[in-house]
Amino acid sequence: MRDNNEVIEIMKEEMKKKDMSLSELARRVDMAKSAVSRYFNGTREFPLNRAEDFARVLGIKVEYLLGFEDKPEVYPADQVPVLAEISAGTPLYAEQNLLGYSYIPSFLNGEGKELFYLKVAGDSMDREFKEGDLVLVEKDAAIENGQIGVVLINGHDATVKRVKYAEDKIYLMPESTNSDHLPQVYTADDEVHFIGRVIGSHKFY
Repeated sequence: MRDNNEVIEIMKEEMKKKDMSLSELARRVDMAKSAVSRYFNGTREFPLNRAEDFARVLGIKVEYLLGFEDKPEVYPADQVPVLAEISAGTPLYAEQNLLGYSYIPSFLNGEGKELFYLKVAGDSMDREFKEGDLVLVEKDAAIENGQIGVVLINGHDATVKRVKYAEDKIYLMPESTNSDHLPQVYTADDEVHFIGRVIGSHKFY
């Protein structure tokens, strides 16, 4: 069986292969980023009772993660389109939008889901995503209060923002190091179309 440091090193290797950030890993296993950070910096022991959750998110068998098997199981992968932009009046997967394809483990692509990647432009969400990163979007998925979504406003190009609801208004909240980006507020008089919910990302450094 691997010791704590070895388990963490395996997870770091798998995260690097998948361009997965610590924030994304924490989100997918439904834990606070601060808690996961403590496992990675060695200030807290990795919780063996959560090993299966971490292995599932990383696309490997828990037996490999813990050292009971020598080779990681390779899960089947599904092809997902990568889009440069989304504009009003243009089909989602129109040729001019399509940059190519990337892949995700098949178990993430549940029945009835329609997924696509969107390449991030600009710095309005650079605390979460840098320009050029790919965000994984579940098309037509409900966006709950505080979640990040892809939204089309009044027929303009789609924007990626954290969505909040209050007093019959929709707030699109930037998370940026650039103070020029301010919250956008919309009412029932505005045409607000929710394209999908962001469920993951590929980070590029």
